[in-house]
Amino acid sequence: MLRRQVWAAVLLAASSGGFIGSRPAPTRSSPRRFAEPKRKPGQRGSARAKERLRKALEKEGAPPPRKDPLPTTTTTTIPSRVELRRRAGLPPLEPLLRRAPADLTEASVPSAPNALEIPARWQKVPDCERPNKWRELMDDEDCKFEKQQKKLLGEGKKINDPYVEIIPQLKTLDDFLKANAHAQSREKALVVKFYSRQCRACLRIAAKYRRLALEKRDEIDCYEVESLASRPLVDGLNVTKVPSVQIYDPDGVTRLADGPCMPDDFPRLERKVDVVIRSMQKRRSAHKVVARSYAAELCHMRSKDCAPSPSSVSRMSEEEFEAFEAAVCAICPPQGRFGSALRTKESAAADPEWPRPVSDDD
Repeated sequence: MLRRQVWAAVLLAASSGGFIGSRPAPTRSSPRRFAEPKRKPGQRGSARAKERLRKALEKEGAPPPRKDPLPTTTTTTIPSRVELRRRAGLPPLEPLLRRAPADLTEASVPSAPNALEIPARWQKVPDCERPNKWRELMDDEDCKFEKQQKKLLGEGKKINDPYVEIIPQLKTLDDFLKANAHAQSREKALVVKFYSRQCRACLRIAAKYRRLALEKRDEIDCYEVESLASRPLVDGLNVTKVPSVQIYDPDGVTRLADGPCMPDDFPRLERKVDVVIRSMQKRRSAHKVVARSYAAELCHMRSKDCAPSPSSVSRMSEEEFEAFEAAVCAICPPQGRFGSALRTKESAAADPEWPRPVSDDD
């Protein structure tokens, strides 16, 4: 009996595909690749519902519903320093020379407010101890120089090269002509920087200009002119912007370079100085041909001083007269030579028409 049951089970398994066989699993239909996205609840038929609502409102004579305006993004613009100075009623920085007072007294112009207000924790902290973002007047070069000065003063050492000795100030035309004669005697180029105390860019290039004067002290003589304190000299040299730099060949007061000098433009000035130094060494004779000499204009400006009254000449000492002769009238030979008219103080005082140009007949 048992054998029959086992045999029946074997036959039943064989007829159904064996012990391991099974029916294939039903396969799911592949989803549509480009099917429309399923709408969210509440979106179905919204277009038809809006259309029916519009037609119903038109029949009743009611105005159609207004569409909500698109949200607009508002941007806040921080005004520039120029705009802040204009709102505060302050003069702009560049035309500051033209608006200088006639009596050459320094105008007290308050500083413009910063576009980004300095936090209270940094307002009473010196510039060198602030982060670069909140510094107003001094940069890394200025802070480094000031730190070096404080260190030397703390050690009791004397500072041999302060800023004034490295870069002397020129206030009058006489000072400029003496500096030109001094540079000519040593065959150096003359570099003059024009600045204003109300100009922040002028303060930011001060350390760079000092470094340039130190590095090139064997090839150039560096000076600086304050715009308000030296207005006649600024007008005589045709300066219209600050900060600006002029480079001269002292022979004939030949201007080789002239232009503004913002902090970002200072590398260009350094390249100009290098070109002038090489030109002074190799092709100095060509400067009067390719550049303009200002000797005649400066002599014309100093015509009264080049022909002083006998009384003023008689009051000069020998040293003052020699300095006057060397500095004021030594630049005139390229356009009009005074020749031997500057022989002695006595001959100058005796001749009321002194000095007179020497003509070809002399």
